[in-house]
Amino acid sequence: MTLVTDELETNKYIPAAREYPLLQAPTRQEMSMITTWDVAPYTTKTGSIPFAYLGGRFLLTRAQYDASAISQMNFRTAARMMTSGKSAVSRHAEAAAGYLIGDLCALTHDQPASVCSQVPSSLAGITTSPAKG
Repeated sequence: MTLVTDELETNKYIPAAREYPLLQAPTRQEMSMITTWDVAPYTTKTGSIPFAYLGGRFLLTRAQYDASAISQMNFRTAARMMTSGKSAVSRHAEAAAGYLIGDLCALTHDQPASVCSQVPSSLAGITTSPAKG
């Protein structure tokens, strides 16, 4: 399995152009996936951020975790809270990561075993929309 990432737009809106400038142009194959899957009914009419197409089996069409609780913190404070395992913020982040890892383990047939053996079977392959077609 190969991970390919593209950041299509910057986060700097240009009012005069009414757009976010293109950062990386998708390949023809990537554009085909985007025009097929990053549309209604799978996402909103204008697409989703983030959008991830996982191994032809799953779609990630929204953020896995609401980071508003840590959005105003400096990096070190946020990192301590996220890794504490004690707060609701930490537990929600760990659950979001667990769901995504469960999806990836479903795609890799539970490899690497050292990671996938720690994911509860109830999390495998359930966080994203099944890709049909």
